[in-house]
Amino acid sequence: IGGSANGRNAFNNVAITHDENIYAGGYHNDYSLIPSPQYMFPVVMGNDSLPVLGGHQFLLGKLKGNSNLLKGRVYADFNNNGIFSGYDAPIQNLLINHQPSNSLNSSHLEGYYQVSVDTGDYLLTPQINVPPYFDVAPISRNGNLASTGNEIDELDFRLVPTGNFKEVSIDITQINRLRAGSQVQYMVNYKNNGTNMASGEYYLVFDNALQFLTSDSAASGTFSDSLVFQYVNLAPFESRSNALSFSTGTTLTFADTLNIRSVILPVAGDTIPSNNTYALDSPVFGPFDPNQKTVLPKESIRIGDALAGTQEVEYTLQFQNTGNDTAFNVIVTDSLSGLLNINTLRLISSSHPFKLNVISNNLLEFRFMNIMLVDSFQNEPKSHGFVKFRIKPHTSVSLIDTIYNNCHIFFDYNLPITTNTVKTFFKTPDVPPLVDSVAFISFTAFKSNNESVLQWSTNYEQNLDHYEIQRSPDSMNFVTIGQKNGLGTNGGSYTHSDISPVHGLNYYRLKTVFASGNSRLSQIVMVDHTPVIVNAGFSIGPVPAKDYLRINLGDIQLPVSATADIYDGLGRLVIKNVANVNSPSYNINISSLSAGMYFIRIVLGREVYEKAFSK
Repeated sequence: IGGSANGRNAFNNVAITHDENIYAGGYHNDYSLIPSPQYMFPVVMGNDSLPVLGGHQFLLGKLKGNSNLLKGRVYADFNNNGIFSGYDAPIQNLLINHQPSNSLNSSHLEGYYQVSVDTGDYLLTPQINVPPYFDVAPISRNGNLASTGNEIDELDFRLVPTGNFKEVSIDITQINRLRAGSQVQYMVNYKNNGTNMASGEYYLVFDNALQFLTSDSAASGTFSDSLVFQYVNLAPFESRSNALSFSTGTTLTFADTLNIRSVILPVAGDTIPSNNTYALDSPVFGPFDPNQKTVLPKESIRIGDALAGTQEVEYTLQFQNTGNDTAFNVIVTDSLSGLLNINTLRLISSSHPFKLNVISNNLLEFRFMNIMLVDSFQNEPKSHGFVKFRIKPHTSVSLIDTIYNNCHIFFDYNLPITTNTVKTFFKTPDVPPLVDSVAFISFTAFKSNNESVLQWSTNYEQNLDHYEIQRSPDSMNFVTIGQKNGLGTNGGSYTHSDISPVHGLNYYRLKTVFASGNSRLSQIVMVDHTPVIVNAGFSIGPVPAKDYLRINLGDIQLPVSATADIYDGLGRLVIKNVANVNSPSYNINISSLSAGMYFIRIVLGREVYEKAFSK
């Protein structure tokens, strides 16, 4: 069943299987799938004895006896009693590192994991994607196996909360390519990464060239360019998804790019508000291969961010069953570039449950077993699948490096499908050109009492006149709040304090203005001045509203004059209303607002009251 004369692609042409201790196939360029060379045995066909490969021959590896199996469960131990009970939550897709093989295995359904190992010492350690709000107990598990055929279970790992943290995140994956006059599917995935139960809403704002058709979850608000969805009692570590379908117009061209954006609330009080939003640009294509790989950022990343270890690369592996029958199993293999650091791997989302094996430190094997993926003739929208992950480059990369990546997709026992190859370059030279140039070392911002402190440093400034410090409440609409003159050719360190930040999120950037009149914009940094969210509620109505929005304050005690601000679905301030709140209820005139989704925020000191509504 395939192979090659030089023996390097021994498993090139058959699907990976290693059930019942028999190994066959794969898309590995060596024998790494086989646990140990002593388990190999020759297969004789006529006068040929493998592994001398060529023509139509077989290559099998078989374990002499049973391997050892290590098993356990990963879960959040909320009551810290040392056992899985009560409201404890199983954790999927947490990576377990095994030494001395230096392989990774992911926990799967109900948090269970298992690792096949050889004899000798073993060490199991939860890998880097452990959430920062939990401590791991125990830190690792180890032992020694003198023989094969052993099965050791209850090697559990507990994640114990270190405090009360709110943290929800959201992302969007485009399932099929965008074409004019057809349908496009998106998958929204959202997750509770914190330590408490979460409830709220999320919404999508999409291009007017997209027309909403269907969604798995019922929308609580539907508008021409946006959708609103409610979520209730999202448990810690729980992920949910929502598949949506849109139609596209026939006038789209290859030059068009449509965008869709998601935001999940509440943002106030969230420990990482930057992952409460996700934006996706979708280029228009013609005829295409549905099995593909995409990468974000799309072309290049800053060399400085890579060297600092702050830049992730996001890969999405997409596949579709275009055959004439259901695919029982799908396996996707991804040989990572040596420029990527496997220890920074983070699993983000997927269309179906999977189990991940990491082989030889750079070969990812996503196993969608019993996926039962229907073919595109039976049900085109359900014939797609994907998996998404993020990983950082090594901090030793250079400007001349390029990260290449593709993957191989196995549908049952068919030949592998090889996807397109994506490339990631590094930009911003270490030695800048002689004109209109600034070499940034760093640009950071942090909160100090009620101020935002911005700090940046450079080691080269050519033809620089000054820096403008700009601020935005929504990362889109910036105003200049200060200015700093340049320090000269060798650059230096700068500090600026914003003594009047807005309530909520403050986004900052630098506008570098040169003597030539040219200017450039820096990266955006964020400081959270969100007041403490108060659970004590107020009510609004009617929903949907028309010309007036009625506010019922209930037991909330506010001063005679307070500010009630209204924001649109993109987070932009549309009404800044100073209302008299002597009475427990009052009206706000919203007749100037167009139809859509909005939310009102009443701020009192360090407390904020927030509600969403539609018109």
